[in-house]
Amino acid sequence: GRMLFSLLVSEQGEVDAVLNEYSSLGPEFVAVVQEALAQMRLQPAMHGGKYVKSRARIEVNFSYSVH
Repeated sequence: GRMLFSLLVSEQGEVDAVLNEYSSLGPEFVAVVQEALAQMRLQPAMHGGKYVKSRARIEVNFSYSVH
């Protein structure tokens, strides 16, 4: 399965929001991934020598097999 998220990142590198743009998997998978992404800390973007709010896009791919 494939998921695509946008992360709204603060000037401190904290994830302020996780927006689900696309998912081929069910809502229970989306919720777990959103929770994990919300806990991430990122390097904040810089503009003019200052940290600024930004948006990052993250693609998550799952593959599995049944034995």
